[in-house]
Amino acid sequence: MIRPIQRLPSILLLLERLLKYTPITHVDYQLLIDSLDKLREIAKKLNDERGKTEKHLSMFNIVNSIENCPVSKRFYLEFSNHIF
Repeated sequence: MIRPIQRLPSILLLLERLLKYTPITHVDYQLLIDSLDKLREIAKKLNDERGKTEKHLSMFNIVNSIENCPVSKRFYLEFSNHIF
């Protein structure tokens, strides 16, 4: 079964292939281009957010690995706001 995070790239590939075989004069040609642009924009935002989440998780793991680390509640609040 395909994971949700893998669906968007597969849809992008499908639409790119569809666009490749769609004549420029076809009524849906511009709609395909617009759809691909929007999906690429969404994919970029998802990748950016995933990167931020991975960085926050790394920081969280580092802080948790330090014994008696005096971390403020603010850190946990900021962390939880980015993750959830």
